[in-house]
Amino acid sequence: MKWFAFLLVLSGCASAVNEPSLRLVSVDKSMVAIVQTTPTPIPINEFFEMRVRLTDQRGNPVAPGSAEIVVDATMPAHRHGMNHRPDVWPDGEVWLVRDMLLHMGGSWVLTVDLVRPDGSTIRMQKNLELE
Repeated sequence: MKWFAFLLVLSGCASAVNEPSLRLVSVDKSMVAIVQTTPTPIPINEFFEMRVRLTDQRGNPVAPGSAEIVVDATMPAHRHGMNHRPDVWPDGEVWLVRDMLLHMGGSWVLTVDLVRPDGSTIRMQKNLELE
């Protein structure tokens, strides 16, 4: 039974990039980024797009006009990030991210930083496994 539970947890982690949306949570759990990718699953070494919706812990949306976001991804085990910087802009109730590129398979950390007008930043992140 322990192995079955372990496999369920493991399979949930490995398939995260196949889900219709990814949930990135800040360390203090005050902010959540819901990220939808096109296409799904995230392709390796091919450009893809994301739609990012931010909410506070109560589910109240953060309006794109009230803050900016910075989107990035790194491979901690390889000590590098992306080879290409995506374009990010507000669009209604979401931010659009174009030209994301995760250039190799493996373990990535996707980050969305909320940058408020006062300069404070809240980081939301999620570990991804690209195969």
